[in-house]
Amino acid sequence: MNVFFVRDCVNPDDAVYIDGQWYCTLGSCYAAACGEVTVPENLSEPCFDCEDDGTNCIEFGGVTDETSALSQAVHFTLFVGSLSSQCGEGLIAYASACYIDDITDRPLAGFMNICPFGLNLDRERLLSTVQHEIFHALGFSHSLYALYRDEDGNPLTPREANGYPPVDPVSGLFLWSSRVIQELTLDWDYVGGTTQRTVQALVTPNIVREARAHFGCPTLMGLEIEDGGGAGTALAHFEKRIMATESMNGYLTPTRVFSRMTLALMEDTGWYIPDYEMADIMNWGKDLGCDFVQKSCKNWIDQKTNAGLSIAPWCNVPFETTCHAEGVDVAYCSFYQYFNGVPTIYQDMNQMYNALFEALVT
Repeated sequence: MNVFFVRDCVNPDDAVYIDGQWYCTLGSCYAAACGEVTVPENLSEPCFDCEDDGTNCIEFGGVTDETSALSQAVHFTLFVGSLSSQCGEGLIAYASACYIDDITDRPLAGFMNICPFGLNLDRERLLSTVQHEIFHALGFSHSLYALYRDEDGNPLTPREANGYPPVDPVSGLFLWSSRVIQELTLDWDYVGGTTQRTVQALVTPNIVREARAHFGCPTLMGLEIEDGGGAGTALAHFEKRIMATESMNGYLTPTRVFSRMTLALMEDTGWYIPDYEMADIMNWGKDLGCDFVQKSCKNWIDQKTNAGLSIAPWCNVPFETTCHAEGVDVAYCSFYQYFNGVPTIYQDMNQMYNALFEALVT
């Protein structure tokens, strides 16, 4: 598939269209870009720089015969950079699609930026991060949800007269339909009472099938997505509470896996056919039932404690060690002190451990 990148005129108002070709009448063309990464000259369409009357046109750059032949076998192009301009505190990497197919909306190209700090990660964590970001560029992104299609190639989100989904005037993102993400209401226990909590969940058919099978919850309506973190984390990852060791949650952890649910979401884009045999086995949450995936950590902890059972995968003994959920490392029970108070819905422990924690670390 030929995918070559358009280069705009320095001043778009001075572009003219002559015999099926756009020409820049003043100055030259900008270099094509994919996100923050400059596209190489040999992957860009040629630039035609002309006089104001459209004469004396000079062609600059453009695709070579070699890259044209190579592009026939390429289905997706990924541009990679390591720039610090958008790297805030704690940000390791980010990625997005930058060029989509006019007919199917499938991403044809994307970019990934690994923040300079991220290059200091050990090999396994860096590899996991790169894989994670590639999935974002391929389709696991809130900028692409509204472009997903069903198995017959029909858009899951209705299109407007211009052929695109409606746009959120605040975020600038396409608005997805309830066939992709729905708002679910969960009964939620916390220290001091019970409330109802509203979450966003992926409800596409393959993700629902795989989530039901994994958690052992046949009535699960959708797989919850992350509501915490900044704009680059919320809504663009699986919820960490229920997918703590999955590579597509929003937080870097020592041991991560790409489960069948990640591959299911790729299938639900309508653009890919995954090989589920290549999925990693994920033990976190496996066959723990509807209460684990649909209710709070406190509900789970209380149920198991009252029944005299282990509260795993949760813990309540600071620094207690055990086998990691994925069986490849030693895990320990970590507690953190919050000086500004823990939000009500996240208050899961009936006892306060601040004093104990302070005693252990002093």
